[in-house]
Amino acid sequence: MEARGVLSNPMIVLPSGVVAMIVLFVTYLLKRVEDLLQYLQMRLGDGC
Repeated sequence: MEARGVLSNPMIVLPSGVVAMIVLFVTYLLKRVEDLLQYLQMRLGDGC
């Protein structure tokens, strides 16, 4: 009975803690990708 509401509104059911964890995880991944790109640029620059 209540499961239907949960399935139709997953965003509302998600606890704020879970949302914060997801945001932090995505931010961390973006930061790692940025560091990796900078590292590759440095390596390519030294190669030239």
